[in-house]
Amino acid sequence: MTLLFETASQSVQSSLDTLLHDDGDASLPGDGVVHSSDNIEVLWRHGRSDYLVVSFGTKNEVANGEFYWLKAVAEKADISVIGFMPRTSSWYPQAEVQGAIQAIGDILRAYKKIIVIGTSMGGYAALKHSARLGATHVLSFAPQYSIDPADVSYFDKRFAVWFQSELHAGMAIREDDVQGTAYVFYDPIYGDDRENVRLIRQAAPAVVEVPLPFTTHFPIMLFRGTQPMVDLFEMCLAGDSHGLATTARRVRRSAAVRIMTVCKAYAKRNPEGAKALFDRRLEQFKPGEILEFHMLVAKEALAAQKLDLAQDMIEALLETAPDDKAALVLAGKIYLAQKNLPKALLNAYKMVDYFPQDASTLNDAALIMVHAGTLDEAEATLKKAVELVPERSGLLGPGILRRLSAVYIRKRQPTEALAPALKAIEMAPGVAAYHAHLSEVWLQLGRFADARHAAKAALALDPDDMNAQTRLAAADRKLEAGPVAVSTPRKAKAKPKSRPDTKVTTMTPVLFFTCADAGYEDFAPLYIASALWSVPKARAEVGLVSADAFARANPDAIRVLHEQFGDRFVYVTCHGKGTARRSCPTRCVSSTNR
Repeated sequence: MTLLFETASQSVQSSLDTLLHDDGDASLPGDGVVHSSDNIEVLWRHGRSDYLVVSFGTKNEVANGEFYWLKAVAEKADISVIGFMPRTSSWYPQAEVQGAIQAIGDILRAYKKIIVIGTSMGGYAALKHSARLGATHVLSFAPQYSIDPADVSYFDKRFAVWFQSELHAGMAIREDDVQGTAYVFYDPIYGDDRENVRLIRQAAPAVVEVPLPFTTHFPIMLFRGTQPMVDLFEMCLAGDSHGLATTARRVRRSAAVRIMTVCKAYAKRNPEGAKALFDRRLEQFKPGEILEFHMLVAKEALAAQKLDLAQDMIEALLETAPDDKAALVLAGKIYLAQKNLPKALLNAYKMVDYFPQDASTLNDAALIMVHAGTLDEAEATLKKAVELVPERSGLLGPGILRRLSAVYIRKRQPTEALAPALKAIEMAPGVAAYHAHLSEVWLQLGRFADARHAAKAALALDPDDMNAQTRLAAADRKLEAGPVAVSTPRKAKAKPKSRPDTKVTTMTPVLFFTCADAGYEDFAPLYIASALWSVPKARAEVGLVSADAFARANPDAIRVLHEQFGDRFVYVTCHGKGTARRSCPTRCVSSTNR
């Protein structure tokens, strides 16, 4: 009897659920993809809620026929959802969204309460298409006003690469685009988003701002999880604007995204203090977020020359993720800064082993090999990287070619250095550094007119390029000196007795001159050795921040140079014209280098 009663009760409940679930309309389509076009896909899930959520996915998510933004929330809370998903970062073009709305018209008409929600690109779409969707409420997080450069390029260039005039004509948000009670959540400290919201508010004054400092571009993270999102929906539907804003601010104070943002900002001034603050809240963060913060502290510690802390942070990261590409690259930079060449070289080998088909990583590994002096390995690694780079590779391909050419120069093989130097310029003719490097190659080959031409091409692109200035001066000196005559040695004349104080000197024009700031002065001995080996009887002069301090710090290197080249080189102290950029010296003070 009990079983029969329970069965009958379940049947009644099931019938009631069906009525509620259908929302009074049995003609609604089944769950799944209900519309598809070139740039968007629309999915539908029929839940028990008496309201409909329309979600717009972000540019980092791609339609696959199954996933839609907020899917996990919808399934756990059994909410009815229409999910718009992008196939590309297309910012939901108006024409395609209008076509989708026609396809889902029956679903939209079945609900009296419609919440439209999205973040970033999705936040833009939630506002822009809310009127077309018949929204009663809008929840927009960190939206853009537009990505059209004509509208926003004076302050926001983050998304200009995805603008397409044929898709995005008239894409700026207007007042008649926005319908319902619209809330905009954003970080007022985050400049790009703040200005976008100002323009949105100017266009649609009725929108309600919810400022959430220290959430950067991700205020949506305050509502991570099913229950926080459902609570947000319910307060929105209840018209509790005060409660919604108060709850958002209360959640913000202890939210992981705020703590992470504060720690990141603090790390720029005090990496140790930021780490201590972060460690006190460690349980709030996911493993990926912990690794991200370790990486940040390692970078800031390296920039502050707190190398022990940088090493501790990067090695802790690599223990958890030994094949993390960015961490391996940063570890190499840290070891080089510590002048720990064996560790740096071992790290480079790991990079090659883990990522043998990644041209960018091979390029970074080769740089470490160059610093460690393993030039043959650097050459082989760069050749492999060149093979992997596609023809259209931005500046990666030319950069690798330029580095390969530089390796040949260091190996005193200028003939081999020429082809990659020319190819780099062919691929990226607008980069001054590549022309300046070609000038060095021509100098090494003794083609001084070509060296002068390449240096002038570099200076036309960047008049302040110090390497180009130095090489232009060297080329001019060689051209002024003319061809070197070969003659039979003659017996020197005796000094006239009437002029005992007369000195006979033979002057060799200075061929090599350069300046190095504190970050590059470690390469000064190598530069001198390479220059004087390649051009016998030449002289070399290197300008440093403090020649005396360098001599005290590097006595062994200077002693070896004197043993090999005598007094054919000199270090000088250079006082530059500015602190914000490298420039030619205006005053030089010699050092004995002894």
